[in-house]
Amino acid sequence: MRAGALVRDLEFVQFHPTVAMLDGDLFLISEAVRGEGARLVNKDGEYFMGKYYERAELAPRDVVSRAVYNELVRTGGVYLDVSSIENFEEKFPAISGFLRAHGLRPGKDLIPVVPAAHYTIGGVAVDALGRTSIRGLFAIGEASSSLFHGANRLAGNSLLEALVQGYLVIRAFKAYYSGDAWGLPVIGRYDVVAHTRCRLASYVDMGRAGDVLWRYVGIVRSEDGLRRAIDELEGSLLPSLIAKAAMIRRESVGVHYRVDYPSWSGTKFHILFRCGDAA
Repeated sequence: MRAGALVRDLEFVQFHPTVAMLDGDLFLISEAVRGEGARLVNKDGEYFMGKYYERAELAPRDVVSRAVYNELVRTGGVYLDVSSIENFEEKFPAISGFLRAHGLRPGKDLIPVVPAAHYTIGGVAVDALGRTSIRGLFAIGEASSSLFHGANRLAGNSLLEALVQGYLVIRAFKAYYSGDAWGLPVIGRYDVVAHTRCRLASYVDMGRAGDVLWRYVGIVRSEDGLRRAIDELEGSLLPSLIAKAAMIRRESVGVHYRVDYPSWSGTKFHILFRCGDAA
């Protein structure tokens, strides 16, 4: 950004709904476990997913994440009940090993789970070849915004993106290196370009920034919380821009959920940031 690159879709941060948290250690519990029949239960012993989605535990990640978050706030705890899965240890050896290391009996004990930030859909705006708005600068993978995932990444699609763009970017880089071939990257449609200051902060406490993001720019967002986050994150470039993008998008779409604007407007647009003052 400080070199002039456009960034896009920073408000779209995907959360994984079931991350085991034991003794301060985190371990991702795959959707495959819910696919095998595991159920989510709150601290009051209620199997709650049916009231959030007709397919219950098979709901999309963002729906399950919001449900788990709501039940954590409401009851103080959420757990994954895997007791109905036969041969759990054989089917999920890595998860079983983690549980045993923390004193839980795989397939029998409830697994305490929380949602956790999982994948950044937005990033440096690129075209299909990984070319940014700066001549000679390429970006691929989670650092980039390729528009491949829309507003809600499907599980595993980042692997396909990495394979395709990993192949294309090498060809584009060779062409640029050997013959200065660049052309004009087509970054994509957008309706909002916000200009922001990009001064280098003397010090950024990333632990505190992460806490502010989780508290106010997490799974469920509101204008009041976002305003507070923007104020508290002043001087922390990327975290503050995530909050600003979430503030600008007054609707709920994909992984971006505004409790004060729960519906999608139906209008397709992208929010981009550029360093410097508006022309």
